[in-house]
Amino acid sequence: MLIVGCTLVALAETTAAADDEVEVTVTANAAGARYLYGQSITLTATTRPPTDEDHWHWFIREPGDADYEPSHFGEGPELRLPHSMTWDGALVYAELYDHDHEVVGRSDPLTLHVDRLPAVTELTATADRAAYRVGDTAAFTSAQDPPTDEDHFHWYLRPAGEEYFTWIDGTSEASAALDLGAHHDGAEVMVRLFDHDHVILAESAPIRLMVAKADPTLTARVTNAPLRAGKRARVAVRIAAPVAPTGHVKVRVDGRVRVTTEAAGRALAVLPRLNPGRHLLRVVYGGDAALERAVVTREIRVRARG
Repeated sequence: MLIVGCTLVALAETTAAADDEVEVTVTANAAGARYLYGQSITLTATTRPPTDEDHWHWFIREPGDADYEPSHFGEGPELRLPHSMTWDGALVYAELYDHDHEVVGRSDPLTLHVDRLPAVTELTATADRAAYRVGDTAAFTSAQDPPTDEDHFHWYLRPAGEEYFTWIDGTSEASAALDLGAHHDGAEVMVRLFDHDHVILAESAPIRLMVAKADPTLTARVTNAPLRAGKRARVAVRIAAPVAPTGHVKVRVDGRVRVTTEAAGRALAVLPRLNPGRHLLRVVYGGDAALERAVVTREIRVRARG
């Protein structure tokens, strides 16, 4: 195996073509399609003769599976796979389609081989808190036991329901930070330690994130007070929150819904004309995926004309 920096060069290929098809060749970025766990797996499809067709699909059959499944890791003629030992023994092929979505070329399956180096240390990841709210920043640290001289780290995130971890952009040290949104609830974070050839030496157990909705601050102010009979009140509503509100605001007067409006942090509600006297104003933000429900009440006083 020839290694230049962190890039594997030279190559395994599979080629296939029927008499009436374009010849498709799949080339791996490692000799014999053999990798060490942590090294990037990139497969590239080419055609002979060259063609203007550029609609590709990639298919993978993991070990133990009976059928091939389409892969969403392919982008055109290139397939980039995330770090995973599940690729050891997997079979991969590419298909090229024309504008009618008819197959015009298909490669032979290529077998991937992924080996893992013996662990040199135990890697532990720790979060600064057990639970968070939307808008918080989670801080993560890692520790090696026993310590090593290796200091090439990457942190990874796996959203709830997803199968694979993806790199958290910009992370390369023993610690990391992540700004949290509602979509991070139930996600998992882990860290990997690499050597100078970008081979994984150790990886931590995942940390499961618990991210609750944030509590917004809701305010409501009558902007044209004092009010007299026949005058319509204007109520300025403001929602202060770590993320933009996406829900609705309901404005009630004396228990009756008078205005319903969308809220993007601010809203202006113009109320119907009210009779003289005291009225109860109740403003409700119904909440959304990231923010809790919030309620504010105040009294409106309407004076008689005079």
